[in-house]
Parts: sequence; structure tokens; C-alpha cells
Amino acid sequence: MRYFWLLLLSLSPLLAQALTFTDLSRLTQTPATLSGQFQQHKYLQALDTTIDSNGQFSYRRDKEIRWQTLAPVADLLVMTPQGLSGSNTAAAMAGNTDSNPTLALVGTLFFAVMSADWQVLQQHFSLTGSEQGKEWKATLIPLDDDIRLAVQRIELQGDAYLHHLELYEVSGDQVRIEFTDLTP
Repeated sequence: MRYFWLLLLSLSPLLAQALTFTDLSRLTQTPATLSGQFQQHKYLQALDTTIDSNGQFSYRRDKEIRWQTLAPVADLLVMTPQGLSGSNTAAAMAGNTDSNPTLALVGTLFFAVMSADWQVLQQHFSLTGSEQGKEWKATLIPLDDDIRLAVQRIELQGDAYLHHLELYEVSGDQVRIEFTDLTP
């Protein structure tokens, strides 16, 4: 039994520690601006297929998120606290948050994820996760009934910045996004 405890103690620095929203605030940065590249993989359960896309994004705190898809089809989505606008397929999602409370909530949550605003996310999600050194993994489970209608869970990974996001929808669809070349 003594050897078991010695082994456990010797491995303890290698084991990941439980994660809280306070820990995430300490581990992550919330720059005024952030830009980078993304690779997105959207699995559509009804078609049993994955659609891959890539592009660039830029973020200005409390102002806007520009999500520019470069391939397979060029598209631009601009999200502000007031609503969505865009070109091509993004235009179909456009709307004003004053007249659409669901759109307002989606916008608030997307801004919170992109800006590491853990206080906002704490109001809408429970958290499980771990940290190891400067890297962390978090799973967000919706607390709000409105969010639970669409989202099962969101899995996030990163260090000072978010590098990986997975969104699991109630419909069975999944979105996986990798963020690279991040520049504040």
C-alpha cells in the first residue's frame, strides 16, 4: 500500500487539475483585438457528411467579429452586439438583436467565447474541465432552457488563447474549429 501512495504522489504533478471559471480567467487573455486563421469542420448528421471550410477571423472587443470564409466558398459574416450582417449565405442569417432575442443570446455567447469572457459564460453554462500547466480543456453544459434546445455541450481547449472549439448540437450536428496564427 505504501508503494501505491508513493507512486500516486510521484505522478501527481503530471495529473491535470480540476478547472473553474476563475481558473480560466487567470489562464486566458482578453485582448482588445485578436485575429487569426480558422479551419472549420461541420458534420451534418442528416446527410452523414462533413463540410470543411477555412478562412480568417478578426475580433474587436465589444465591437465586432468578422468571420471570413475563404474556401470552399468565399463568404463574410459580421457580428456586432446589434446583430448579424454578411454576404452570400451569411446574409440569410442576418438580423437585428432588438427584434430577435435568440439572435441576441447567440451573439452574446459567441462574443464571450471569442473574448474569453468567462463571467458571461458562467451565467449560461456549468463547467467541467482540467488544466495542465498553461494548457486547459473545458466542457460547457447549458443551464438555460433556450440554449439546451439547440446545444448539448461546447468543448474548448487553449492556453492564453482559445485554440480549439467543438460544438455538439441537439440535432446531432457537430462543429469543430481550430484557431491558428493568433495575433493580438
